Amino acid sequence: MLTLCLLLQAIPADRTADWSRAGVPEVPVRSRVVEVRGDPQEAIDAAQPDDILLLPAGMYDGLRLKSRITLRGEGPSKTIIKGTLTIGLGGADWWYPHRLRVDVQGKRGVESLRVSDSSKLKPGMVVQLARDLQRQVTQIVSTTETHVTVSPAPLFDLPEGSALRPGGRMAEYVGVEDLGIEGAGRIGIWMAGAYGCWVKNVHVRNIDYAHIQMSDALFCEIRQCYVGSRTGDTGAGIQLATSSFCRIEDNVIVDTQLEVHASSGNVVAYNLFRDFEIYGVLGPAISSNARPQSGFNLYEGNVAPKFQADGHYGGGAHDTVFRNRLHGTSLDTPKSWICVNLSKSTRNASIVGNVLGAPGHPWLYDEGKGNLIYSFGDPDARATAIVKGNFNWKDAKVPEAEAVDPLPPSLYLKSKPAWWGAAAWPPFGPDVAFEKNKIPAETR
Repeated sequence: MLTLCLLLQAIPADRTADWSRAGVPEVPVRSRVVEVRGDPQEAIDAAQPDDILLLPAGMYDGLRLKSRITLRGEGPSKTIIKGTLTIGLGGADWWYPHRLRVDVQGKRGVESLRVSDSSKLKPGMVVQLARDLQRQVTQIVSTTETHVTVSPAPLFDLPEGSALRPGGRMAEYVGVEDLGIEGAGRIGIWMAGAYGCWVKNVHVRNIDYAHIQMSDALFCEIRQCYVGSRTGDTGAGIQLATSSFCRIEDNVIVDTQLEVHASSGNVVAYNLFRDFEIYGVLGPAISSNARPQSGFNLYEGNVAPKFQADGHYGGGAHDTVFRNRLHGTSLDTPKSWICVNLSKSTRNASIVGNVLGAPGHPWLYDEGKGNLIYSFGDPDARATAIVKGNFNWKDAKVPEAEAVDPLPPSLYLKSKPAWWGAAAWPPFGPDVAFEKNKIPAETR
């Protein structure tokens, strides 16, 4: 209750989600380890539910995984896949024409939704809720003739004209651990149509477009991975699309960026982003809302050159940027960059408790030449934003106009996580000695 009260002093509850739910639910116990001998794809096809397939050191072609198995290598530098690793069927049914669409109405935070026809809706179905450009992925818990109960509850109101679309068959509880993906072409790991799946301690390198693409997903995770070294001119290290309540945590992302498209309720936390150049300028590192509206996502504790919310396709709303170190500097050039860039049509962003900029850089703080701490694409982007408690290196303090009451350590963790080790937590914010603090991803 204390943490919630502290939060509400800075960020109203109608801008937040229950981010503690993000990530993989409890996974069935897996104790049977099967060492792969011969063709790995044949071993995958023959695996029993909840098998752990141990893939020995070596070089392998691309693979397609099925539900309820874990593929585990002997380490990212030993077990290498030269080809795309596919999880799921290539996308949810809601993208296909003439698939089931049900009219739906409901309120933010209320799990019971009125539907026009529940006859083809079943408990356990993963579904997409859509209002205009906003999207959320959730799951049906129960049905009656006129209503469905979903969990997580809607993050936004669903007025008349909103839609519910089932996702069809999803890949469930697929794990990929302790291996490398190298030079696989356009996509390294393609997770499309997934529930409760994860990628852990995987190195993905030298990919043309998306190193890890996770789309149409619910309750999935990417953690402790190394992603980087693009071979193409554009693309993403991690691309999160039309997904909800997923967790991207404790990763190192080098020479590329994170892109979030039409996704809601996700947590992007404690990742290290190294800058890269795209179109002749420093890439955004964290790019939210690059497609129709993302919202209610949490960006916490990351180290990155900059955060950018694009507005090319209708913008986004209600994202929270909390306790990050957004330094605005480059390892490859002496230039400095905008730390927080909220582009046109971004609405209701919360920028709270961050450390912005870096000492010893020749900042230009003339609004006409580009403000290198904040930039707002239009007046409403600034008017609807909460900007509080951010330490910046121009003033070497929190400006008086941004003063805020004490902040909670985290907006999704109840306490210091076990994987954090002995490092100080929380690492960043106006209320901690942040100058020498590092997140675990910086020390690996």
